[in-house]
Amino acid sequence: MIIGHKRQTEYFQKVLARGALAHAYLFHGPANVGKRTIAEEIARALLCEKSKKGFGGCGACDSCVRASGGAHENVIRLSREETLVSKKEIRKEIPIEDIRELRRVLSFSPQPGIWRVVIVSDVEQLSQEAAHAFLKLLEEPPARTVFFLIAEHIEYVLLTIRSRTQGIYFSLVLDDAIRGYLMGHAFSRARADEICAYAAGRAGVAVGATQKDDAIFESEKRARGVSHALVKGAPFFFPYAEKAASDEDIRLETADSVIRTLRERLLEEAHVPAQARLAKQVKNVVRITEAMVRTNVNPRLSLDLIFFEGSEGMKR
Repeated sequence: MIIGHKRQTEYFQKVLARGALAHAYLFHGPANVGKRTIAEEIARALLCEKSKKGFGGCGACDSCVRASGGAHENVIRLSREETLVSKKEIRKEIPIEDIRELRRVLSFSPQPGIWRVVIVSDVEQLSQEAAHAFLKLLEEPPARTVFFLIAEHIEYVLLTIRSRTQGIYFSLVLDDAIRGYLMGHAFSRARADEICAYAAGRAGVAVGATQKDDAIFESEKRARGVSHALVKGAPFFFPYAEKAASDEDIRLETADSVIRTLRERLLEEAHVPAQARLAKQVKNVVRITEAMVRTNVNPRLSLDLIFFEGSEGMKR
């Protein structure tokens, strides 16, 4: 289910109708806005067994069902969590071993008339060796193979990889689109508004709410607690930092809550000097968060710094 992104979906509908796909696309923009969802929809369209293939495929044929279930042999997915041959342990990078395996798999000729789709999420997390090996695939792309590279931070993607792909930017989704989706799934207007406020334009969060609303409620509660702690200061935010430090998902959720709180404060601020100060603090928190994700810095120390920056931003 695609929420928003009308321009991108219309573009690919035309490209598919003309049979004019590029060999590689780089989808970039904020997390959880629907970049991978559109890549998966295109994969189903290319592999659908029906003669009239629409965007996303028919959804009912064997090929569409297998692609949707992650079991289609011609859809290869790779990310920090999805591996090909490397150990499935928590890792900061996509290693060279997986790219070597990808090159080996793609060295075989595809079945006549059949597409192969490679979806690489977290492409900015390719190790240096892996990025250069992957570049060779893009320089000499296999027949009937299309690559969808997905990145949140395009500036960390190897420049030569960026130059060999067609970049497509995905922005945050309008609240109206998210609200309509939620109300179409039997959420009340009041609850839909609450989730929209928490989602902050991230359609994937709204989709998650339809599947596990209790978990979303708990995340909202933690986000409110983080905002409250930022206002109160160090004695209140240290317990949040300590608790979040041991869980990667909660670490990122906590950092995101600080960023969103600062941005809301920035939008409320009318004085230019204060706006500049808040913008700098948002940038600092984003920088610390990226370091926490991409390197082996101490998570607790990173969270303490994030909270300090956030708390300073909440001072009038």
